[in-house]
Amino acid sequence: MSRIAGWFGWGLVVLLAVGVIITSLHYLPFDPEGAPEELRPNYVRNPILFYIHVIVAPIALLSGIWQFLPITRVSFYHRWAGRLYVICVAIAATAGLASRQRTEPTSPILQRISVNIESQLNLLRPHL
Repeated sequence: MSRIAGWFGWGLVVLLAVGVIITSLHYLPFDPEGAPEELRPNYVRNPILFYIHVIVAPIALLSGIWQFLPITRVSFYHRWAGRLYVICVAIAATAGLASRQRTEPTSPILQRISVNIESQLNLLRPHL
């Protein structure tokens, strides 16, 4: 039964990761008018940081979901995909945090603290 639960859990993670990837790729065409209101400042003021985050984060998701399959743990792929994952998470989290810091200087202090904590947890996630 635990084997079925493991595959079900992995399938759920894959499904959620693919959903996030598809959503993030939606932002690739540079169209500030089509962006949601809360993301529009990131489009306009920090397009480079925003695009680094939108392009690199899906790579992290793709390389990360395969790490949970037992078959990949015995090959050289697991080590290289893990390195790629850590690098992509660090880059995507830093770019997301930097673009967020620059676009919302007047946001409430608790919101800024939660964004900082979330970004730091993304950096630490591979080590937890």
